[in-house]
Amino acid sequence: MGYMQDVDRWLGELLADFADNRLDIADLHQAFREKLLESYRNGQAAGQRPQAGKGRTDKPTYYRHGR
Repeated sequence: MGYMQDVDRWLGELLADFADNRLDIADLHQAFREKLLESYRNGQAAGQRPQAGKGRTDKPTYYRHGR
């Protein structure tokens, strides 16, 4: 399952619990903060990645410059 599918599932469950009065606004706020912090830390741990089409390739430099 992809990241966005995981987020959709998590959010759906969270909102269902809120709708069923199993969570209040403070619980929703805390759940969002925890999820955002987790995502931020995962991004930090992964480090910067080159943008698509830029950065290192397996092709030699002369090939990338059209020579």
